[in-house]
Amino acid sequence: EKFEKYYDVVIPYLKAILLNANDKSNRMLRAKAMECISLVGMAVGKAKFRDDAKKVMDVLMSLQQSQLDADDPTASYMLQAWARLCKCLGQDFLPYMGFVMPPLLQSAQLKPDVSITSTDSDAEFDEDDDRCLFSSGYCILGTKD
Repeated sequence: EKFEKYYDVVIPYLKAILLNANDKSNRMLRAKAMECISLVGMAVGKAKFRDDAKKVMDVLMSLQQSQLDADDPTASYMLQAWARLCKCLGQDFLPYMGFVMPPLLQSAQLKPDVSITSTDSDAEFDEDDDRCLFSSGYCILGTKD
């Protein structure tokens, strides 16, 4: 409720970015606008966000149907935005479930690019290993070359 007084000023700009940041150089900007819109929607709640939610959902569905490049961050940001919008809209999100679930399930079946192992249980790696990103007992390791 503390953010509601800023909503009417902020949301039009975020929606404009979402609609107009279409070229390759603005993909991350568009993805971040998507993230912000979903966070703002959650912050102000369904009652305040409801009028803008349909337009935002239509844009997200259109983006999801477009052929996104493999390196476009939009897809991963979109999955997170769908989750937040679902939480915000509750039952009003039901009409979108058939559209949102297939790519979500497909994403859940992807193999991760990183793995997490405990340095305590894996004698192969030590804390000084340059592939280890954290030295607090856990390493996040990239793929082996």
